[in-house]
Amino acid sequence: MQNVQDPMGPIIATRPMVWLRADGAEIPAFVEIGMPYQLPPDVPGEPGDWACRVRTRGLGDNNFYTVYGVDGIQVLYLALSMAGTLVSNSIVAGDLDWSEVPNFGFPPPPEQPDGDEGCEGCPPSP
Repeated sequence: MQNVQDPMGPIIATRPMVWLRADGAEIPAFVEIGMPYQLPPDVPGEPGDWACRVRTRGLGDNNFYTVYGVDGIQVLYLALSMAGTLVSNSIVAGDLDWSEVPNFGFPPPPEQPDGDEGCEGCPPSP
């Protein structure tokens, strides 16, 4: 059961992976996607904007990131794309059981002509 204090909110999707260490150990790793939600009217930004959280666990960090979009579909796509970027940029990327799959099976990041990734605190795309 999920902790009610978890900043991720409800988790709608999880990608389990295995970090295959050089010493033969198999360490579980996960990417979690939170439920997209519409931002309250008192939050800065465009009226009606949406947000979605992405969390990595066991990939060298246990951080979560918030992705923003114009609606629930866009923000979910951006969250899935960000998940691929986070896994690709992790310190264990080459040792994951999904490493043979392009972008670890996540959609590629969308083209951003102005360089805005649409994500607070996210690393740049690979």
